[in-house]
Amino acid sequence: MTASQRSDTILDNPNIPLLLAPPHTIPGRVGSADLLNNTVVIETDAEEVNCKLEDEVREIHATATTPDYRQLARIFKALGHPTRLGLLAKACSGEFCVTDLQEHLDRSQANVSQHLAVLRDHGLAIPERHGNKVCYRPADERLAQIIDLASEIAEAIR
Repeated sequence: MTASQRSDTILDNPNIPLLLAPPHTIPGRVGSADLLNNTVVIETDAEEVNCKLEDEVREIHATATTPDYRQLARIFKALGHPTRLGLLAKACSGEFCVTDLQEHLDRSQANVSQHLAVLRDHGLAIPERHGNKVCYRPADERLAQIIDLASEIAEAIR
């Protein structure tokens, strides 16, 4: 039995476990098989494999470094209301309960709660229950920096 015949027999037998890469990831052909160690040797062109791996790495890197503009738009949309910006700015200076935020912005409890729900649903504010009160804090400390930078930009373009 030749090595290629033996390989075909091993590959066709589902009772013999083999760890093989899918054929589209490692081009080449089976060169030999080791029945004792359940291994298959793949003969391939190393340059071709390196090129394919480099392409996959470039694709992964591009995907990882490209911002998700839809997600960013959702975040900016949630921040795009003066009441929500005011609530978040106040919450960035410490944890505040709904009644504190309501007094600070001179809004009704229902209005403040609706805006806090938008911030919470977008992952920008985290509610915490303290007895019968619900207090909010920013989900990320960097939100204060975003608000500060936006304020500076708004001042500069006036």
